Amino acid sequence: MAETSEQAADEFFPPYSQLMNRIGRERGWSPMDRRHFDYLRGPEGPLFVGTPEEITEKLLYLYGLFQNTRFLAQLVLEGISHQSVMHSVNLFGTQVAPAVREALARRNAAPTPKH
Repeated sequence: MAETSEQAADEFFPPYSQLMNRIGRERGWSPMDRRHFDYLRGPEGPLFVGTPEEITEKLLYLYGLFQNTRFLAQLVLEGISHQSVMHSVNLFGTQVAPAVREALARRNAAPTPKH
């Protein structure tokens, strides 16, 4: 996570693609390129790479699909500076988590339509 989507992607893509391409060679997968990576980090993809706002929207989108009450993230630490990892964790705790809680509280407090 970073202040801009491009910064987050540019920082995460090299180590993530190296990891996935190493595993992929062992398993017969085709190599990951930036276009594939960008799709995976898109609104419906499995990667949470972007701005706090993008991550918040993605979590709310998933809640709309699954009504999940927990989120478990795995951080890829190889190739990412400690400072960047800690910055991401800080952004999640100070911006994303409160925004998700607030949005869900508003959503759950809204009156349900009567039929």
